[in-house]
Amino acid sequence: MDTTKLLSASSSPSTSPRLSDYFSREGAMTRWLPQSGRSSPSALRRVLTSSKARRYFKKALRVLLLAAVLLAFLLSLPHIYRNYGFFDNRDEQSSTVANDNKDETERAKFMQHLNMTRQLAAHPSPLTLLRYCSNDRRSQSSANFLVSALTDERTLARMDFLNRGKMARRYNPNLLPFPKNYKHPYIGFARQSPKGILFHHEIVWCEMDWQDTPGIGRKILVCVTPPQVLKLAEWPTKKGLCKSLPYMALPLGHSDPRIMFSPRGEPLMVVGNNGISNCMGQFVIDLRVVVPGLNWKMNLHGVYIRYKELTELPRPEYSEIEKNWFLMWDEVHVGYVQHDTEQRSVSLLQGQRSKQVNIAQPAPECVLSLKKKLSGTNQGNDIHQATNSLRVTLCDFPCIPTIHNTVLIELMHVKYKNHYELFYRRYAIIMNATAPFNIIGRTGNLMYAGTDERAMLYTVSIAWDHDHHQDHEDWNESVHGGHWVLDQINDDPANDSAVLHKRATPAGSSDSVSPARNTSTTQSPTAAAPAKQQEKQIPLNPFVNKYYHGWLDDMIMINIGINDNDSGVLHVRARDLLECMHVCQ
Repeated sequence: MDTTKLLSASSSPSTSPRLSDYFSREGAMTRWLPQSGRSSPSALRRVLTSSKARRYFKKALRVLLLAAVLLAFLLSLPHIYRNYGFFDNRDEQSSTVANDNKDETERAKFMQHLNMTRQLAAHPSPLTLLRYCSNDRRSQSSANFLVSALTDERTLARMDFLNRGKMARRYNPNLLPFPKNYKHPYIGFARQSPKGILFHHEIVWCEMDWQDTPGIGRKILVCVTPPQVLKLAEWPTKKGLCKSLPYMALPLGHSDPRIMFSPRGEPLMVVGNNGISNCMGQFVIDLRVVVPGLNWKMNLHGVYIRYKELTELPRPEYSEIEKNWFLMWDEVHVGYVQHDTEQRSVSLLQGQRSKQVNIAQPAPECVLSLKKKLSGTNQGNDIHQATNSLRVTLCDFPCIPTIHNTVLIELMHVKYKNHYELFYRRYAIIMNATAPFNIIGRTGNLMYAGTDERAMLYTVSIAWDHDHHQDHEDWNESVHGGHWVLDQINDDPANDSAVLHKRATPAGSSDSVSPARNTSTTQSPTAAAPAKQQEKQIPLNPFVNKYYHGWLDDMIMINIGINDNDSGVLHVRARDLLECMHVCQ
């Protein structure tokens, strides 16, 4: 072949028959970027199978494999940390520091509480140290003005038991809270006296919920189920027992109900009825017997029903007419009955009448002095018991309840009479939490926002409303009881444990049973408790339960009667109710 001819022919690419199309604009686009109108399957196949495309595919595959390996490594890091402990020391150190700081804070709070408890135990009048007063009310005649912690206007909320037109009046209101997971918040009870039967009384009940009044828009509690009459047994009084008022021997029905929870969670009613041992007596019954479905609505399936029928309450010596007794329980849930405040009388709830003994000390002068001598011939005043009792620890949650900082309270009346006019002053009475329940203090006259003091205002019952208005967690003995700190302090831990966690169980007492939802005598430590505490079982604090006990920052419902015709409820913090207490000497 002629080399010169070949070189001359290939020296100009544009004239080369093989490369002219390659170097032309149209030829290059046809080879590398086939257009839809000019491309063909064979051209696309040539592009995909070219060496350059294969190099691109290999690089992309390497990148994908590397990314997959990196992702798998990242996903396996937690497993590596858990199994091989890499970098655990740093996490453990930070966690240990945080736990140590928290423990020191809790220890400081506990030691402050322990020191206060030691002072209370050594003081002849612990209530003097626990008393608080946020304003200048030093006079014993100063009133406690209570406002609602619930309604927008901070006034009493009326209760509507649906008595309309010519229906009988419904009054003497009582409320108990349902558990918070139930569809309605409260169950209400009231007394009614049907017209045409002058001296016969009944107790009605309904489930209640909040509503706004039409037009005005005020918050009221209304029956959302039709009120029903409690079916309670009736009988006439035995002949000869009603000497001063013979007509009262007739079956008069049931009057003046007082509804309460026991520490176990039993929904009990103390009610007046024709007597067995006297003319008019006081009886107790478990409401689960007479209110259909109440047992499961209250979640009380594991709580035994002791009072399956009207059971006469005991007293060493009965008066002809008895009314407004209330029950109370000591630190190990042994039950007692208080019959009278002025001529103080307290005896055991259980036991034969022949063995009943009045264990009470006389009422102190700070209570008796409330009764005044009036000049008018038709005027007079008397001290009357009013409500049931509650147990209160005189500090905010979660301070540890002890016999030194925990008391019982009940609301008492001074009843004034002027011809046919009746007027009440209302006081909270503070008693020791242990038998014989000496009276150690009282409040000033309780005045309720949203009421008219010219009306006949009287207090019927009080109840904790933990299920709907509790601003703190539930008590947990292993977390809040302070046992782990007692195990670590150097000075006499056994003595301090006795001061803080007194335990006693009377031999042979049928009433000394742990309260509902605290059915065991010990509690296993939780994960939140220090590890050292996990080695032992923790005894429960006997004062704490969700039915009968609360702290100063907990909510109390005060159920109020108005002129034997209307009803209302006031939600107040225990702190406000007991402010500026007068310490009895």
